Amino acid sequence: MEEVSDLVIFLGRFHPLVVHLPIGFLTLAIFFEILSRRPATQKLGSAVRFIWLCSTVSAVLAAVLGYLLSLGGDYDEELLSQHQWFGIALAVMSFGCYLLTSEGQQLKVYFKRAYNVLLVLISLALIFTGHLGGSLTHGSDYLVEFAPKPVQRLMGTVSLVEDRPKVTSLDSADIFKDAISPIVNSKCTSCHNNSKRKGELILTSFGEMMKGGENGAIISPGSLASSEMYRRITLPSDHKEFMPSEGKRPLTDEQVAIIEWWIEKDAPEGGIITSLGPDKNMTERFEKYFGLGKNKEDEIQAPAPDTVVINALVRNGFTIRRLAAGSNLLEAKFSGSLTDTTKIRPLLGIKEQLVWLQLSNTGITDETLLVVGQLSNLRKLNVSRNRISDEGVNHLLGLSNLKYLNLYETIVTDSVLVSVMALPRLEEVYLWNTRVSEAYVEKLKPGKPGLKIIYKTP
Repeated sequence: MEEVSDLVIFLGRFHPLVVHLPIGFLTLAIFFEILSRRPATQKLGSAVRFIWLCSTVSAVLAAVLGYLLSLGGDYDEELLSQHQWFGIALAVMSFGCYLLTSEGQQLKVYFKRAYNVLLVLISLALIFTGHLGGSLTHGSDYLVEFAPKPVQRLMGTVSLVEDRPKVTSLDSADIFKDAISPIVNSKCTSCHNNSKRKGELILTSFGEMMKGGENGAIISPGSLASSEMYRRITLPSDHKEFMPSEGKRPLTDEQVAIIEWWIEKDAPEGGIITSLGPDKNMTERFEKYFGLGKNKEDEIQAPAPDTVVINALVRNGFTIRRLAAGSNLLEAKFSGSLTDTTKIRPLLGIKEQLVWLQLSNTGITDETLLVVGQLSNLRKLNVSRNRISDEGVNHLLGLSNLKYLNLYETIVTDSVLVSVMALPRLEEVYLWNTRVSEAYVEKLKPGKPGLKIIYKTP
């Protein structure tokens, strides 16, 4: 395929937005036409002609933008062709209805049968075109993925994930079929399937996954540093290469850890999880993922947060979310500039409830971490892409419950490792693009073997 200009792709990406206009107009035209045939609502018929015109114009615009989007490739050619021709047919039939309603009542009566046929055809084509569009975007089984089995059999679809019994014990759980495949299917296959091959990458089976895409293999068994898939899912969420993209929900900590462990175990196609020798930490992660063990964060007993404090934080620019429905535990995220330390001080009012804090690329300094270091229940902290130094990290030594720390693109040096290793429950620390040296990391690693130090971009 020839190189397509950025302008073409930019315009084409308006297709998902514009395509809803003809859907709405066509539905409204059919609805008004049906109502206008009843005496009580006959006056609605005067609006039908104008709605057909709007339907035609918007359908043509959607078809043009759809064609521009298709030039970017990555779509199943057969599905794409069907979707395009049905879209064009809708525009033509909509224009036909406009003509049949624009010449006066006598002509309309004469062509009434043709008009009624077009109404039926448009209704059917609208449904089928929408289904094809959804299949191109989310995969061919998107509509019936969670349908009852009889419906799936009737539609002739087969789930991308093998129908597996619920995992009740790690002694019976298969690493790929019960863990890796469901994770990838839930977060990745909407863009990487047989219908939508983004980057020529398909992730619907082990074979396709190991085959890789247009840039080669994405998984290198036994090597995280050479596994593009691992790099993409562990980048900062605002990085342009982070996956999953397009605003989709990222993988959870457990899901990332499971994929990481699977790759380190040479990415096997199958095998019982316990036979692969998970350590205590990974066993707990698997138990949490399968719902076999207790979520220790949920065991934290915290009172309900003060709504006055929550409102103050929201006014200051924070987004506050509960970790789960009915839970008093909270996650706080700030987007924008946080150079004014007074904005962060209200966090102390929810220190009992706050377990996750996201302050990436907010302009905070070491002084800000004086406040953060008092949030004693924190489990996850992301202060990446800020001018944080070793001195600032020293302010965090009181966070005895911290498990995850992201210092990506900060100015910390080798000295920070002494502070990091002093955090008793820390499991992962990210030190990409910092002043920490590889030699010093390797020297100190044996001192805390349970700590995973990610210090360079794979």
